[in-house]
Amino acid sequence: MSSILAHLSRVLPAAIAGAFIASGCDGNVACVFSPQGCGAGSDAPLGGNPAGTPFTGMKIVDLPPVIESLFPGQGNHPGSTPIVIIFSESMQVASLQSAFELVTLAGGVIGPGFPLTGQLLAEGRVFVAFAPEELEINDYQVRPTGMPVPMDMTGQEAQLGLDPVINFTVSADAPIDPQLVANFPGDVASTTGASETGDIVVVFDRPVDESSVDANSFVVDDNGTILTMPVITPLTVGVPPAVVTDTRVFIMRAPGLDVGGSVSVTLSPASARIVDTTPQANALIEQFFEFTVTDLATPVSGLVLSDPSNAVGSANLTPGGANEFEIDVALTGAQVNDFIDVFVFGENADLTRRIAVRGSFTIDALLPDPANPTILRTEPFGLAAVPLVVAADPRFADGLLDIGFRLGRPGGQRSALRLLDVTPATPLVDDSILQDTTGPVVLELLLSGGSLTTARSDARDLAIAGRASERIRAVEVLAGGMSNELTVGEPAPVAGTAGGLFLTAPVPLGVIDGGSTLFTLTAFDEALNPSAPLTGTFEQLGAVRPGGRGGSMLEIEVFDVGTLVRLPGATVLVNSDAGDGVNFPPFSSGMTDGNGSVALPFDPGAAAVIVTVDLAGYDLFTVHGLTLHGLMDTALSVPLLAMGNSLATSSGVVSSLDPNVVLLLPLLDGKLSDTRFPSDLNRSISTDLCGIGVPLSCPFGPSLIRAGAIGAQAFLAGDLSLSGMETNFAERLIEAFDVSLPLDIAEPGQTIINQIEIETLLRETAPAQEEAPVALQDLDFDASSVSRVDLDNLDDDPLTTGAPRVAGETVVSGLTGPLVVGSGISIDLGGGMWMVRSAYPGILNRSGFLGRDATAEERLRLRFEVRDVNGNASGRRPLISTLPAAPVPPIVLQNVPQLVAPTTNTGPLPFTLELTNETPVESEGFYRVELDDGVRGWVLWRSVTSGTGNVLVRVVQPGGTPLNAGALTVDIATFYTENAALDSFLWTDLENLNDSYTRAETQSLESP
Repeated sequence: MSSILAHLSRVLPAAIAGAFIASGCDGNVACVFSPQGCGAGSDAPLGGNPAGTPFTGMKIVDLPPVIESLFPGQGNHPGSTPIVIIFSESMQVASLQSAFELVTLAGGVIGPGFPLTGQLLAEGRVFVAFAPEELEINDYQVRPTGMPVPMDMTGQEAQLGLDPVINFTVSADAPIDPQLVANFPGDVASTTGASETGDIVVVFDRPVDESSVDANSFVVDDNGTILTMPVITPLTVGVPPAVVTDTRVFIMRAPGLDVGGSVSVTLSPASARIVDTTPQANALIEQFFEFTVTDLATPVSGLVLSDPSNAVGSANLTPGGANEFEIDVALTGAQVNDFIDVFVFGENADLTRRIAVRGSFTIDALLPDPANPTILRTEPFGLAAVPLVVAADPRFADGLLDIGFRLGRPGGQRSALRLLDVTPATPLVDDSILQDTTGPVVLELLLSGGSLTTARSDARDLAIAGRASERIRAVEVLAGGMSNELTVGEPAPVAGTAGGLFLTAPVPLGVIDGGSTLFTLTAFDEALNPSAPLTGTFEQLGAVRPGGRGGSMLEIEVFDVGTLVRLPGATVLVNSDAGDGVNFPPFSSGMTDGNGSVALPFDPGAAAVIVTVDLAGYDLFTVHGLTLHGLMDTALSVPLLAMGNSLATSSGVVSSLDPNVVLLLPLLDGKLSDTRFPSDLNRSISTDLCGIGVPLSCPFGPSLIRAGAIGAQAFLAGDLSLSGMETNFAERLIEAFDVSLPLDIAEPGQTIINQIEIETLLRETAPAQEEAPVALQDLDFDASSVSRVDLDNLDDDPLTTGAPRVAGETVVSGLTGPLVVGSGISIDLGGGMWMVRSAYPGILNRSGFLGRDATAEERLRLRFEVRDVNGNASGRRPLISTLPAAPVPPIVLQNVPQLVAPTTNTGPLPFTLELTNETPVESEGFYRVELDDGVRGWVLWRSVTSGTGNVLVRVVQPGGTPLNAGALTVDIATFYTENAALDSFLWTDLENLNDSYTRAETQSLESP
């Protein structure tokens, strides 16, 4: 025994200081109102000392706290007897540690004192202290030390003086059988009324056998009903693995007792004795106590009605303002003329101490809750009752506030406290609310070269990435006579991080006329405080669009695709395609100026125009066929890729603290997608085996990603071994999901680490249907006639997509590269036909960001790809929102193009590549040919339409250094769109928005 107590004396102070205080309390008839009258508030803080941090269920009264009961009482006690002090209200745990000391009274002489530390139980009202070791036979006294002074939650001190509070004796004549030292609620509660959600605590004079304490030996009769499954646990201190259990104290967590009812507790009846831990198993004689439950139920919840719902901003602190802070309280059993006391805890405005302030209002009317007929709601109330301001100034410093509600009734009854609930997704969980009256500062716009007046992007629409001084909740962007708002009158929500990184919802400008437009950006923090507006120019790079010069002119700009910086000194060559397959004469040339631009004429009589860009340190670039779309003047923005390493590395972990996620996630197939994955590689990677323990950790990576790009990651987990015929297919296919965006830019060669937190399984939120997985209509895909893909030897990837590869993809405005947000199963129908069953997480439908104000299906594409072991691949990406009603005809995959000539040697520059034309009917798009000599690359784009003739790609003599002689690798890909002209597009559209694509296996040529 003494060793256990010695251990407790070492671990209790640290454990209590770290985390241990229970929640909840009961009513009190001794509550006395302030001089202003019943229910009145006060401009002054309630206590003269720092206030505590409240929890739902605590009891708060208006007078200073007093000691209601002390144990052990008179009589002889064993040396293992705990010391129990019961207070009239909930106390601050730190104020009780060493507030009392234990002294001996040997022969009437007071010995040295030992400061007592202990555990605060029963919603902060029951203080249980332990001696450092088993007490010797002697007389003892417990008395206040004077420092610290016990304080209630509002900072009021208990008026104790220094007189002894208890005397007791440890004797050799202590009873052999275990004794009940104290119980709570007890005699006082039987007259005042206990809380319906409070704990029932019993304290014994010695350890008892834990297995002997259960629902049969701890019998609770709640107003005539025996509780059959109460949660009864011994006192535990510490966190795993350093947990100490003390079986002298047991707590029963009340499940919700009958309001106004009578509760009786029987301990150790003859049929189920509670016994001690000695070999003799001495039994506790049957004990009985009873108490009544208060007539006033703890408020059900308090909800913020003003905007935002989880923070208090400067606009909320204007009494009578359009967005004054406003809340209502949900109640059961309330009556008109009852009143609500509103308590606010937080740091005072001059940051000198934490204070508690009370406001009140009388309930004039109660409104039925439409969702629950047993619940009544107060009418909305604001700053007149919620004491956040005084004389129109904020009463509290910016930071976290705790706001609680107590129901009162004339005559002295008070309920326990209910804390504000600002997170509807986790109802009945205590939440602090952020007060923030200072607007954010936008520190930088990413990829802008350090400018706050210029924003750049190479993606469709106008979306701006930046960094602010704090987490950003929303950003309003005005540009081109339009805005990015999703709901009229409200700034659009952003994707944001705690570090202040943000990505705005888009202004839907598509391809911007002239390549640039003025914008105004205002960022709003979590409390919707606005930043100073930024006004600047948004530059959209990487577009092919109508020019503005008129005549046969090309407006060409050249930029670094990794940094979006314009590149001066690039040589630009314009050649004509005579249309005979033989002649491609040069027509004009020039060099980009300091702004990376040059204007050059082209031959309007040519069948097509060829533009080649050459700059030292960068791969070569050619586009062939711009005038196929009838443009007489064209603006061409050319992305150049820096030679060498343009990749970075990403790794990280998927983690969770949720016990259900910890148990199930290691059994599921997890896959992670990143918009920065190189386009020719897999769109998803599998997560590795998860570690054991809490928090759960499932590593992913390292994987190559494109450097210089803002990114997003999505994690999906489910059972990919399904047959596809299960009735609960969608729910099992996607069990967990999370999106992390935006992700910061990685430099070439850099390794970045990201953590994705899974808060809960989707099955746990399924009742909220907007989060449950959504099954898409079944689709058939036809690959029976696909050439050059070996369907008998498909490349299988069982850990992420299997074979064929299936994924739901969407596009995040402002980012390049699809993001995988859905999963699917392909069912082999034979003969090169597959049926695909797929789903996506319904939470995307309410995110607002990925799909603007529409559902996720508006942007969702279902990718189906057959890829053989040699690397030949053909894929379709139908846009779900454009599909006809079921049944949808089989979706046909396209042929993979073949290099017809040259077959072995290119011959000297210039030369022509000839490829088969596999463009589908009523489609147009681009062929992309990538040449690489091992040091430098050359990307050549050729616009195509459906037809019978082969596709010619001219490789001209560059203006600088050509590729090295020797071996060249050749990679061919195609990107098609249906019924869409390519006279106004962005290069990033080809990957993001294509309906169909192919890739051929890598081939080799020799260059002399």
